[in-house]
Amino acid sequence: MPDRYLRRVILFLARFLYRIRIRGSGRIPDHGGVLVIANHVSYIDALFVSAACSRPVRFLVYESFFRKPLVGPILRYFGAIPVTSTRAKQALKVAAESLKAGEVVCIFPEGQLS
Repeated sequence: MPDRYLRRVILFLARFLYRIRIRGSGRIPDHGGVLVIANHVSYIDALFVSAACSRPVRFLVYESFFRKPLVGPILRYFGAIPVTSTRAKQALKVAAESLKAGEVVCIFPEGQLS
């Protein structure tokens, strides 16, 4: 199944189930690298950020989530960037390369739910 199709189905369901209204979507450029820095209030924040953006979003995520049976494959499928306390510099390098390649990268700077 093509990535774009699956992404659209998931985001359509998110918009429908949570009745998301998107305002100001024109503020995210259609091309070029974009860094999104978002508040982290719940575990579904990534879904909301993805639903609000017309472009695919790569998230920086703690590496331990990649080892979870249900969450890990989803994170890998959507190109999340693993972050560890010992290799944070490497994750930031991957994020910087993604931005240079014109991708949208999102980080939750709090590192935990607030």
